[in-house]
Amino acid sequence: MNILVTGSSGHLGEALVRVLRDIGHHAVGIDVLASPFTDVVASNTDGGALREAMRGIDATHLRPPCLVYDGTTVLLRQ
Repeated sequence: MNILVTGSSGHLGEALVRVLRDIGHHAVGIDVLASPFTDVVASNTDGGALREAMRGIDATHLRPPCLVYDGTTVLLRQ
């Protein structure tokens, strides 16, 4: 599965990218800060960069914690 993770230079985002890649998913990280887990250096408020990063993506992890899958957003509550 192709998954976009925002905040990929942060603690949670980095861990998500690392684990998703380890279990065989294609995880694309986006963040304003470069890191080994960030593929796209841009703000998630940059519509053009976000649209480009979303090409071929099946699911996303966005902040606040939610998962978007097949166009449906599900908020993850603790």
